[in-house]
Amino acid sequence: MNEDVREIRQEDMLFIYDEDFKHIRPAINRVFPLTDPRSGEELEAFDPCWDNPIVKKVWAVVLSELEQVKVAEPELRVFLDSLTVWIRNVLESADGIEITGNL
Repeated sequence: MNEDVREIRQEDMLFIYDEDFKHIRPAINRVFPLTDPRSGEELEAFDPCWDNPIVKKVWAVVLSELEQVKVAEPELRVFLDSLTVWIRNVLESADGIEITGNL
């Protein structure tokens, strides 16, 4: 096994329904265009049908924005806080997180 590639564990994956993703998508959309860290290809916009690799330093921007989102619903704040904690935990041992579209 390549030492640069870490096995992906179940706890490293997260499924977010589109109904919930709509609350974080604006923060994700604002960090594009990005460069794919593996291929060097320019990613013009978030692709809901394909892979969207986002490197650690870009996630810092997304996290900052998610933490500042004003919400009226307590459940939404709990969701956003839980998500940011999950992202931070994964990024402790990863160089980035890939969002894979499912549409």
